[in-house]
Amino acid sequence: MKTIRTHVLALALTTLALAAASEASAAPATPSAPASPTPTATGYARSGDLDLYYEVHGSGGTPLVVLQGSFCTVEICFGKMLPTLAANRQVVLIDQQGHGHTRMGKKHPFTVTQMKTDSVAVMKKLGIRKADVLGYSTGAAVALELAITNPELVNKLVLISAVYEKAGAREELLAVMPKLTPDMMKQTPWYAAYKKVAPVDAFDQLVEKVKTIDDSKSWPEAAIRGLQMPVQLVVADSDILHLGHAVKFFQLLGGDVAGDLVGLPKSQLLVVPGATHVTMVFEKSPLLGGAIVTFLDGKKS
Repeated sequence: MKTIRTHVLALALTTLALAAASEASAAPATPSAPASPTPTATGYARSGDLDLYYEVHGSGGTPLVVLQGSFCTVEICFGKMLPTLAANRQVVLIDQQGHGHTRMGKKHPFTVTQMKTDSVAVMKKLGIRKADVLGYSTGAAVALELAITNPELVNKLVLISAVYEKAGAREELLAVMPKLTPDMMKQTPWYAAYKKVAPVDAFDQLVEKVKTIDDSKSWPEAAIRGLQMPVQLVVADSDILHLGHAVKFFQLLGGDVAGDLVGLPKSQLLVVPGATHVTMVFEKSPLLGGAIVTFLDGKKS
């Protein structure tokens, strides 16, 4: 069975940020981290030998667990979207190993499968038996694995920039990944956001870990077809994955039908216009957040 590395998603963050910084005359300015809303609660959940930081925003409704992407902190990746997401529901955001407030473990596996296990530990700590789950970038791979292996924990699923097989990712990004260095990443806003909250600066180690992260399996089509919960697939029109893959993903979920004749499928495909992997969470947060909330608030068919 093929394997797929979600570090291609982290690469997009680096490449686009560096391009914005080095070609300011031809590209938008490098995004800066928005001010993050004040959480209603924070804490740590134990998973093996690691204490994972989490923070809670909002209250009420079905809980929404947010699984962030590589190099993300709450502030930089979801600061703009949080007010919309948490307006009428409890939102739980997790700093995975080595990210944000969570330290890098000495022997803790740095894999998507382990991140899934760590996320479940946070849910158990908070007494969450079932939640809506949103994953972005690497977090989308974690969310997909959670939905496939622990479907009893997932009510609705939102996957932002997700692939279920290696062929879905753009090949040119994989070729650049070995050239990624800590010094390159330290020129980006992701490092500035990391420094603001990290208990110790282990960013060099984080970059090397992300470069070699062992992603979850390339899931067989039967596993995707077998997902029973409603799924919202979100992709930018200039994302790091092929749009054709997103359509194929949607078809496996029962989408791409003549809705006026047979009714709407339970799952959705949202293509964010005029956006990239990075800019859709920065510049398109109002559009993206509103569409996600509409999907989560809709009745399950």
